[in-house]
Amino acid sequence: MSVIKDGFAVSRGLFNQNEITEIENAIKAIHLIGDDDKRTDNPCPDAVRKYPQLLLKWVKHPKLLYFIRSELQADIKRSELQTDIKFLQHVDAHANYYQAAAGWHRDSACRSPICQGEDWDEGVHPYRVTRVALYTRPNILSIREGSHRIPGEDHRIHDIKTEPGDVIAFDPRIYHKGSIYHPKYSLFIAYGVPNEHSLRHYNFYLHKRPDLGYEEMSADTKAQLGNLLLN
Repeated sequence: MSVIKDGFAVSRGLFNQNEITEIENAIKAIHLIGDDDKRTDNPCPDAVRKYPQLLLKWVKHPKLLYFIRSELQADIKRSELQTDIKFLQHVDAHANYYQAAAGWHRDSACRSPICQGEDWDEGVHPYRVTRVALYTRPNILSIREGSHRIPGEDHRIHDIKTEPGDVIAFDPRIYHKGSIYHPKYSLFIAYGVPNEHSLRHYNFYLHKRPDLGYEEMSADTKAQLGNLLLN
C-alpha cells in the first residue's frame, strides 16, 4: 500500500516501546489525564504550538520524516528524491477522543462528497499532503478505500489494525474514522511537499477554522523547526 496510489500506508514498528511511552506520557501531561480517568473527548488541536517542549521532538523525528518523505515522493526516482517536505502545523494530540469515531470524515481543506474542488485539481501540482496517525495502544483506524479519488458510497472498508510503534500515513481527502478503545492516546500530524495544496491545507486550519484555535507559532518554535517550516 502507498499513500499516493492507495491513499494510505503503514510503517510497522517505526517507534520502539520507550519512544511510544514517551509520546504517551507527553499526551497525558497535556491533558493531565491517566489510564483510570473516565473523561472522554479530550482534543488538543494546534498541539505543537501549545506544547513545543513535549512534541517538537516527534514532529522532527528522522525516522518519521524518512517514512513520510518516502511516501510523498514515491513516484520520484530515488536519485531525484527531494528533502523538502514541510510541517503544516495541523497537529492533534488526543486523549480518549471518540468524536472522530462517530462518523466518516475527511481531514482535507476541501471536503466535497463528490471529489471536486481545489484539492482534486492536480493540473499544475500533484496533491502531496499526508496525515500521520500514531496510537500508543493497540487500535483500529478505518478507511474507505479509494474515497480520496472516487466519489460514492461503495468503497470497501479497510480496518487498519495497529500496535504500539506502528505509524499510519493517509491522504487527508480519504474518508476515515477512529474507534472506541479505552484508554486511547493518539497523535496526528500533517506534512506536505511545498506546493499550492500544502499551502491551502496550512491556511485552512490556521485561518479558516477559528473554532479550533490555531495561531501563529512563536519565533522560537519556528526557529527550532527550521527547514521544516512551510513558509
